[in-house]
Amino acid sequence: MTADPVRTCVGCRTKREQRELQRFVRHGDGWTVDGNRRSDGRGVYLCGAQCAKAVVKNKRYPGFGSFAMSHYQTPVDTNMND
Repeated sequence: MTADPVRTCVGCRTKREQRELQRFVRHGDGWTVDGNRRSDGRGVYLCGAQCAKAVVKNKRYPGFGSFAMSHYQTPVDTNMND
């Protein structure tokens, strides 16, 4: 039995198994979600929405904070009154 790789969340700096974290990859001028965890490029990991808020202040990954926040925002249901 092989142990899962351990990665560090860039928001809270907690080490977790790779499968517990969401991976994001920098491609050119923007960021994308790497659902398969296999894309080429600079990858970073987050635990969830709370860590996305924390990484907004991190200048190490330009543009990542705003992208992560938009990824974790839940859409507003406009049909709630129907």
